Amino acid sequence: MHNKTLRDGREIARDNEEEVLLSLAQFGWLVTRQINAFVWPTSANPGAAHRTLKRLREQGEVTWGRGPDGSTVYALTLKGARRFEDIYGADPGPTKDLLRYLDRTFEHRALANDICIWWKHHGSGSGRFFDSEHDVATKRGIVTKKDPHFCSKVGKIPDSMLYCDAPHGTELHGCRQAKLATWVEVEFAHKNKDKQRHLVEELSYILGQTGTQMSKAAANHQGIMTRFVVHEAIVVCPTDTLETRFVNTLSGYLMSPSARDIGKEYVLNHLKIWRPEPAAGQPKVESIAQLIWRREDWKENAKKIGLMWRAPTT
Repeated sequence: MHNKTLRDGREIARDNEEEVLLSLAQFGWLVTRQINAFVWPTSANPGAAHRTLKRLREQGEVTWGRGPDGSTVYALTLKGARRFEDIYGADPGPTKDLLRYLDRTFEHRALANDICIWWKHHGSGSGRFFDSEHDVATKRGIVTKKDPHFCSKVGKIPDSMLYCDAPHGTELHGCRQAKLATWVEVEFAHKNKDKQRHLVEELSYILGQTGTQMSKAAANHQGIMTRFVVHEAIVVCPTDTLETRFVNTLSGYLMSPSARDIGKEYVLNHLKIWRPEPAAGQPKVESIAQLIWRREDWKENAKKIGLMWRAPTT
């Protein structure tokens, strides 16, 4: 019995190490709390994460640094990348200089990582997976840099993309299966007025093209040709101020003549806000329509947009 317990413990430790290696390969780097959320989603205590990371450091398979907020940030070493490739048979991506330039994009990347980890464990639909910002940047995802299919009018691509199974009846156009895609944008800093307006115009264009949906045919992780259809977008807003500013800018644009060809109701129901740390009584994610429905001061804007006011779809 004693030997069996030891063997089971070693197997658990090995499985934990492999999951941590997987998380770092998918995201490039993660802070400790994100590794804990990815591998141990039901545990608020990071003890197992700390023990696993200690072993991986001692084995030379992960390296670490300090984020600008003082958090400990981990990434794969070349040795860890080789172990990952041996286990999963997949490209682990580059390992050089992942922690060298953290200050430049740390907060933006951390928020993009947070929503992908949330989606993995708590998102809607079955068959969930994602392209992290690291996947997009290293051309290992469904979305790629300068993607001719998943881009706005001026060539903007998402910060990350979330996927789940599409309902029966989705147009396949010669593919064997279909997935729904959610376009993710991270709002972590105050844009000037022109850049904010440009963002809402681009998201409205992506979602609100009457009679069409942005889609792409590509091989999924099993090599099966799949139709990926963008059906909604999520804006990550870490503060109430950023959230209010975004919704006000969106409302102003949808009320303008420039938006006359946009499917406004579809945009309001399929453009959503995601809150990293919602206040008491706030949902983690909700559509702009749901948000306006809760806010009396924004209902007048909905009438000006020309919608027949009613409770939003869920």
